[in-house]
Amino acid sequence: MIADNKDAVGQKYDTNKLPIFQGFIKYFPRAIAAIAAVSQAGANKYAAGKFPTKWREVPEGELRYADAMGRHMLEEAKNNPVDTETNCLHLAQEAWNNLARLELLLVSKEIEAETDPAPAKERRTGEERRRYNSPIVFQLRGVLKRRSCDRHHPNS
Repeated sequence: MIADNKDAVGQKYDTNKLPIFQGFIKYFPRAIAAIAAVSQAGANKYAAGKFPTKWREVPEGELRYADAMGRHMLEEAKNNPVDTETNCLHLAQEAWNNLARLELLLVSKEIEAETDPAPAKERRTGEERRRYNSPIVFQLRGVLKRRSCDRHHPNS
């Protein structure tokens, strides 16, 4: 967080505000540009080069972007640093996919917080909610439910 400088001639009260420029953009300008190139390649591939694209609307986005990230990690591990289809670095594509997953998670947490009818003390913590609502847990719950139904209704 940025600290207020009370001794300065001019004042800017920005205590408890995030240092977006100083702590992100200025730290990682090349990486941000590489990730923006991935966004442009995606827009070219899926939306005729137009923004905004509909990446947020991909069904099971968190899981599918995790798979895409894994595929780019495999290519990078095989000493293929550049994606031949997009000419983007696989590492930049990994970062884009991880940012997409993070954005989807944060948005879902905001929506959940707005719509959660339970009193605050009964709500799950962020970590509990993340684990409980992860795509893998959803899949596992489905498998367990099917197994439970099979045990109780073997001929169905």
